[in-house]
Amino acid sequence: MSSLRGASISERRSNLVVFLGIASLALAMTTSIAHASSSDDLKAQMQARQEEIKKLELEIAQYQSSLTVTQEEKDTLQRAIARHKTQIKKLEADIALTKKRLEQTEFLIGSLSQNIQEKEEAIARHREGLAETLRMMRARDETSYIAMLLGNNVLSEFFGELEALGRLEERVKDQLGDLSILKEELVSSREEAEEKGRDLKNFKEELDDRRVIAQDNKRKSDSLLKETKNKESVYQRLLAERETKRVKILDELAAIEDELRRLIDPSLLPSKAKGILAWPIKEPFITQYFGLTDFATSYGSDVYNGKGHNGIDFRASIGTPVYAAEDGLVKETGNTDNVCPGGSYGKWIIINHLNNLSTLYAHLSLIKVISSQSIKRGDLIGYSGRTGYITGPHLHFTVYASPTFRLAQTIHCGKVPAGGYIDPLDYLGA
Repeated sequence: MSSLRGASISERRSNLVVFLGIASLALAMTTSIAHASSSDDLKAQMQARQEEIKKLELEIAQYQSSLTVTQEEKDTLQRAIARHKTQIKKLEADIALTKKRLEQTEFLIGSLSQNIQEKEEAIARHREGLAETLRMMRARDETSYIAMLLGNNVLSEFFGELEALGRLEERVKDQLGDLSILKEELVSSREEAEEKGRDLKNFKEELDDRRVIAQDNKRKSDSLLKETKNKESVYQRLLAERETKRVKILDELAAIEDELRRLIDPSLLPSKAKGILAWPIKEPFITQYFGLTDFATSYGSDVYNGKGHNGIDFRASIGTPVYAAEDGLVKETGNTDNVCPGGSYGKWIIINHLNNLSTLYAHLSLIKVISSQSIKRGDLIGYSGRTGYITGPHLHFTVYASPTFRLAQTIHCGKVPAGGYIDPLDYLGA
């Protein structure tokens, strides 16, 4: 009888050893086979996609460099046409680049999902094996410890077997814990990749908008050729006429805003502090500051009629996403080019904020919001461009004291945004 009880405990320990060996071997084989069959292929495909992305990035950089050089040269009809064509090519390259990034991200998500499934299956097998082992142990433990003790000739053997069983059980639990941790890491990676995928899909939508912008550029290029009959003299005369009108518009707007600035009540404005307003574009680079800047004073009345710059300008190529600086309500949107082409703000947006500040975003290529729309800080509201009076693509950003803002009726340009403006850098920044 005692030998049978002794054999029962020995058999139990052997079963555990066999179970652990099989489970470990199965896991190792699953992991090694999956890794061997997919790792090299995965790396090769990822590398191929990365090379395609690098080529497109280089192409885009070359287009941007060409656009910058053209912008700095004297404006001629042929340069204007060339600029439109290059901008269209750049936008098309941007679209192709994002598609490649989307493909790469989706591929990564698929690979991570497959790995997660494999680990979940391995964890399930370990759990089933552990549950069965524990069930067997509980069934056999129905015989009392006294019976087990009597089944061993030597007391040390009894305690040794109990200790071995404990170590084996802990080993199973450790393996299960390791796999659970690995699963959590893979799930986290998948969530991260999926989030990146969502971001890229959003960017894809942005690039679809840029395709609209590119098509608009093409229409403007065709219209310019038709209007000038491809004659440089006609083009230069057109530029001169627009410049004359721009000066008149500026005189009107300056007079209106001089009056409105006197209405500013500082007590109604938030205290000056960085971060009251968020940057309207990512990676902001200011090309012209507020007030009497070098650009304003160098050209005198030819630019701002001696009044200084009523906002700040950010470097932004055509199609750069523009974001709301703060929660608020879209007060109005418009396009001065419909009345005075090349004479004022072009496509613009005004947002009223709850802190008695209003923000103007001007020279846009595409507007993505409508009047009375509720906006959250950081929402996409449009894209930068080169509409209105502009020497090169950029985003013009003005901050008004909300109680002073209005749409001012002008003689030469219809209704134009106007108000008591203040230095945006009093509130922008981290």
